[in-house]
Amino acid sequence: MLDEWKYLIAGFLILDLLTVYLVIRYLRKRSKKNSTQSPTLSSPGSSAEIKVNPLDHSSTLAYQEKFIFQGRSREEIFRFINNPKDYPKWRKGLKKVNILSSNPLAYEEMDGENMVINFQETQNQSPKLVIRIGKNSYLPAPMEIKFEGQQIQNSRTQKYDTTLIIAANITLAVLAKNAVIQQSAHWMFQKALKHWVKNFGEGLQEFLREGQN
Repeated sequence: MLDEWKYLIAGFLILDLLTVYLVIRYLRKRSKKNSTQSPTLSSPGSSAEIKVNPLDHSSTLAYQEKFIFQGRSREEIFRFINNPKDYPKWRKGLKKVNILSSNPLAYEEMDGENMVINFQETQNQSPKLVIRIGKNSYLPAPMEIKFEGQQIQNSRTQKYDTTLIIAANITLAVLAKNAVIQQSAHWMFQKALKHWVKNFGEGLQEFLREGQN
């Protein structure tokens, strides 16, 4: 009788793990399918990747996307990036931004769920590149955000067109030896990075397109 119970419990555990695996696999496929559909406001240049460090088995998750701003110079775009106080005007779901320091720039973002992320700018800034580090008690590690601007002059309009590359990455320590749980954590944080990048880039595109600046 005891052996029968052991087999029954083992069977339920295997069934539970299989169910979790199938759900994660389905969500990953759906996420991949959605990411291949070009959004109406952003350029098709986007990429996601996971790099595993064989020394400590940590994983670096990254998401990057390009956003095109026609008729806008790089200087104009970076004026918006360098003014976090106005982020709630064009970033959906962002409730409030508090400036903590101006040199170096440091601020905290609060969303509709009252979750706060603290950002601080690194020192190696340039007119073409801005790097910020975001920290939150819920994040297992700091999140790095890079804004890189590339501009070319449109020969037809003689105005500048700017491509803004937004890249976000986070390095996770080994969260669990269970491969299914590890994959689930990867998927969750990968989705969070993608949401942050798209929310920022597409929000600014729509804001400028509607002439609310």
